[in-house]
Amino acid sequence: MKTIESIIRAYFGLTSALFPEYAGKQAFNLFVKTPPYKKRFRKREKSFYHKNQGFQISGAPEDSWIYEIGDPTGELVILVHGWHSNAGSMARIGQRLAEAGKRVVSFDLPGHGRSGLKSSNLFECREALRNLIYSLGPKEPFSIVSHSWGSAVAANALNRSTYKIKNWIMLSTLNDLSESVRVFGEHIGLNTKAYRVIERYTDYILKERMSSLIMEEWLKEIDFGNLLIIHDRFDKVIPYSNSVEIQKAHPKVILQTLEKVGHYRMLNDPGVIGLIEADLQRDLNLQKIGLNHKKEGAVA
Repeated sequence: MKTIESIIRAYFGLTSALFPEYAGKQAFNLFVKTPPYKKRFRKREKSFYHKNQGFQISGAPEDSWIYEIGDPTGELVILVHGWHSNAGSMARIGQRLAEAGKRVVSFDLPGHGRSGLKSSNLFECREALRNLIYSLGPKEPFSIVSHSWGSAVAANALNRSTYKIKNWIMLSTLNDLSESVRVFGEHIGLNTKAYRVIERYTDYILKERMSSLIMEEWLKEIDFGNLLIIHDRFDKVIPYSNSVEIQKAHPKVILQTLEKVGHYRMLNDPGVIGLIEADLQRDLNLQKIGLNHKKEGAVA
């Protein structure tokens, strides 16, 4: 793996110096690509898809696969998975909430799960979520559980919308999305000129400047009741500092700091799942569900 990374860095380092425009375009295509091996289903995810055949709703750039479990008359909870994941990655969370009487709806983001696309981006993902919510037509405030990239997708989709979110649980989250692009550029060895090309492509596709893709700013334009962020202090995928920044900007947000639940493992961690269920019931009794970690921020 390190050899492959070295080759990629050497390639983009040389190409950036000689042909920055070409290098930037290639880097952008690599950034939004969802490799076939990333779309393979884990055993527990295969079980989810086997049990939940799902249905499709029309949309662009493709029809979306939707999965619904639980009480059709129960409180609506929408699950939004992260990048290089799929609806099945949040299956245990969904099952627990369905057993608690919720109406749980999940879906595959464009380029993920059963999607036929080989790449995707924030614009396509947010439009897919907006289309899903519109199709569901909720008349009452609903709840969201989002993981990683899915939290950014949900926030961007709901920014300046008229929907009211009752409870929102983010399982780790980015704050400044441009930071992730910058880190990617540095990782593959892009120079400044080539990186500017990525910025230009991103601005064009998203129809807004990449520098404005900031979670704490989007939240100012979203009507949410309660927002809990669960983040592992030593998360190796999304630095914990992202959630700290959001909590500082929005004091009513609760930041639940955990350890040893990782970035992806938290999706199947019994304690985390118990905390999600408790929060959606507005019962934050951590002793009851076996969590004794530090909680920061005040309940709204």
